[in-house]
Amino acid sequence: MKNLLLIRHSKSSYENFTSDKNRKCSEIGIERSVKVAKAAKNYIDNKAYFMCSTAIRAAETAIIFSEVVPFLFDDIRFKNELYTFDSKALTVEINAISNQVDTAVIFGHNPAFTDFINNNTNLRLDNLPTSGFIFIEFDTDNWSNLPKGNVTKTIFAKDL
Repeated sequence: MKNLLLIRHSKSSYENFTSDKNRKCSEIGIERSVKVAKAAKNYIDNKAYFMCSTAIRAAETAIIFSEVVPFLFDDIRFKNELYTFDSKALTVEINAISNQVDTAVIFGHNPAFTDFINNNTNLRLDNLPTSGFIFIEFDTDNWSNLPKGNVTKTIFAKDL
């Protein structure tokens, strides 16, 4: 069994906008991520394999979760390849996870997350909201050949 947790970055700010990659989380985004992290705490194994986009808003979201869950921020692998909006590029990164890993947590972006969920699980979403949390179980031992996954938990800030 492989478990994949997708966590979309917090709502970001356009204040002092320099580039998309350098956008920071907004105050409301931070508040929402704290709420979601608290609600998701029991679903996140602090020994999981953590991966994160190199975008500032994704890193800030990972920091929030690392403080709430808690897990070691130093355990997060930052990958430029996860700064993607394309589900095929996201799938390549997921398929490359070592089979020794049973649970992976990724902090990243839409529409890559929404498209991945819609194409690879039993759940259909119009849009994974910012700070959204999805827990997917795959009945396999091989990350490189994932069957259709079963979403067992969703946590959205608007529902808290």
